Amino acid sequence: MDAKITDDFDFCLALTFKKILSRFHKKFFARVISRDSGMVPTGFFGQKACRAVTSEMGVRLSLPQLFIHLLTKLTTDLWYSGVVLSCCPSGRVNMASMPACFAGRSGFESSLRSHFKKQKQSDYMEFADIKKIFDGELKQARIHCWLHNKRSSGGVQFLIVRDGTEFIQCTLKKSGVKNFDEIERLPSESVLEIEGEVRKDERAPGGYEIVAKDVKILSVAQKDFPITKKAHGVDYLLDNRHLWIRSKKIKNIMTVRAKLLETAREWFKENGFLEVQVPTIVSAAVEGGSTLFEVKYFDTKAYLTQSWQLYGEAVISGLGKCYTIAPSFRAEFSRTRRHLTEYWHMEAEMPFCDMECLMKIEEELLTYIAHKVAKECEKELKELKRDSKDLMKVKIPFPRITYGEALKILDKKGVKIKYGDRLGADEEDILTKQFDVPFFVTHFPKECAAFYHKRDPKNPNLTLSVDMYAPGCGEIFGSGQRIDDFDEMVKAMKEAELKPENYSWYLDLLKWGAVEHSGFGMGVERVLTWICSLKHIRDAILFPRFINRIKP
Repeated sequence: MDAKITDDFDFCLALTFKKILSRFHKKFFARVISRDSGMVPTGFFGQKACRAVTSEMGVRLSLPQLFIHLLTKLTTDLWYSGVVLSCCPSGRVNMASMPACFAGRSGFESSLRSHFKKQKQSDYMEFADIKKIFDGELKQARIHCWLHNKRSSGGVQFLIVRDGTEFIQCTLKKSGVKNFDEIERLPSESVLEIEGEVRKDERAPGGYEIVAKDVKILSVAQKDFPITKKAHGVDYLLDNRHLWIRSKKIKNIMTVRAKLLETAREWFKENGFLEVQVPTIVSAAVEGGSTLFEVKYFDTKAYLTQSWQLYGEAVISGLGKCYTIAPSFRAEFSRTRRHLTEYWHMEAEMPFCDMECLMKIEEELLTYIAHKVAKECEKELKELKRDSKDLMKVKIPFPRITYGEALKILDKKGVKIKYGDRLGADEEDILTKQFDVPFFVTHFPKECAAFYHKRDPKNPNLTLSVDMYAPGCGEIFGSGQRIDDFDEMVKAMKEAELKPENYSWYLDLLKWGAVEHSGFGMGVERVLTWICSLKHIRDAILFPRFINRIKP
């Protein structure tokens, strides 16, 4: 029995009698029974007796739950048999009226065994998550689930069911389940309660199955569920995204996503970062006005944030190394397989950190995420046809090339790009094919870098900016060392055709306590696309938003 055993049996029994007496003697029961009232004989219970019987019967309830359930039933049975539990207006139980079998260990064991013989074991069996079944410890299981799909072979049905934690096969034999024919007619997405024996079977998906002994139908779904076993088009699945997310593919991807975020937070905590949250509604651009979503904010204009970065720079002077995980919005007209208009951004800002320090942090974080996800989500990755061994190949330090070197690689591949232009999706595809692990591209020209990036002291036409790219995915990190001088920042804003007065609070940061600092932004969906080797970023988020899609 895996339940926590409570030593306070007397008090538990007192509450049990309170429940019984308040049900059958409401007009006499005037006050709450006190644990100090002396009404409960301490000899009534015995831990050994309880453990022996519950272990023998395979009960999975805690003892207090068992007492309340069992004694209520026992006493009710005795009540209807003519045994009267007397009580006076003070609320004390007349123990003399209790039957003899209610005293002592042997009597309690006898009553317990007698009662269990009249009851089904499932009356006391807790519902289990399907995921726990695959731990291999359960011999019997009782689950709530949805019918995902099914097939029949003679007098046997094979149901594939899910409960949100996992999928499992349930085998039903016509001779073993009373409502076999009714279940065979059930449509997909009907809701069931299944009880049965857990068996290890290598032929079953996941290596375990439930041999059903009892199946209750809790809800019958309609017969026209839109998602069937046949192949569906991309637009059809996007239109029915609210139903498609029930698929095993999406379940596996979201499991990896959750592990990615959990692991990242773990790394940040271990390395002294503090998680903070900042506004989503902002008054000015961070990455350029052309990709801003404008919203009406009462009587003035406002925008959905493109990045937390300006706030991150404000936070570090008071809280030190900080990070956030929050949605960002880009009104880009891109229709590539790696662009979303709403996505989740993992961003960090660090004081007393130059570009070398920044790249070290980024590669340590991504390596930690890749290795831990590979180890703890091996099953999900395998089902997504992603070899976890490839993620284990990620090692520090990552390869590095400059923007200028990137252009030379592209030139050799027959791709001409004007110096100062950003690298697009096509250029990223070519570059990532030259590496089998993530790599850095550094020192972008100021023409294609955000205004806040510090200029390279060796060449003022270049910036101390750095992007990280991943094979088959493209850019996954955008980052750089920030400008830490007031006059230099004002000049950079004007060059970018921004009005310094719109950033007055941001410029205040450079007046008092400015230090060398750096930061990065990581696209959660892009990293997930790389980790799971997805063909399109739309599957890396539950409800994707593109230029032409805002539903469901």
